Amino acid sequence: MRLLASLATFCAAMVMLFAHQTAIFVDSSIHVNFGDLAAYW
Repeated sequence: MRLLASLATFCAAMVMLFAHQTAIFVDSSIHVNFGDLAAYW
């Protein structure tokens, strides 16, 4: 039972980390795209 709980905690932590990394990636790519548009204009 303890093992199952720690496994669930680990999975939740990995999902949170992955979501955080994805958000950073999306955010930075949006900023880059806006920067490119500004430079283009």
